[in-house]
Amino acid sequence: MSLLQSERIQLIPLTPEQVPLLISDQQSLEISLGLNHNTIDLDNSWIEEMRRAITDYTIPKLKENPADYKWFTSWLIIHRTDNRYIGALGANGLPDEKGEVIIGYFVERKYDGQGFATEATGLFADHLLQDSRLKQVAATIPIGHSASEKVVEKNGFVIESQLEEEGMQLNKWVLRK
Repeated sequence: MSLLQSERIQLIPLTPEQVPLLISDQQSLEISLGLNHNTIDLDNSWIEEMRRAITDYTIPKLKENPADYKWFTSWLIIHRTDNRYIGALGANGLPDEKGEVIIGYFVERKYDGQGFATEATGLFADHLLQDSRLKQVAATIPIGHSASEKVVEKNGFVIESQLEEEGMQLNKWVLRK
């Protein structure tokens, strides 16, 4: 799988062997990718949620779906000038029966508010939408989380519906082909 890139960032899909390093040994992962070290600054609750998702979902799904790993893996967001891992994004798996995937993303605090999440989300969504099975990319965002709403809105996503998940009110934003 090749990486995706723009002038400022690269998106690197992690191999099934690299994904566990994202939560167990980030520095070894960075060395293996030829990146400069960066201490990712995120809330502890977000880091713990990422650990659970990678351990309980991503790693098992990568083992079950080796030919379709781009749909399950973590994609690192690399700041090209700094040559640093600054965030990640990914999809929730293969397109469902409606032709939809849900994506998620984060950019760490030092690089927040500079358009990197917007740029990465656009690159990733455009890449995924090249697949004929996919009809739309979705993102579920807590209502009132203006930074995340701006990321998807700037990429052409529109609100399709509202839902509640684990007691949280969310807008479901979609980008259709």
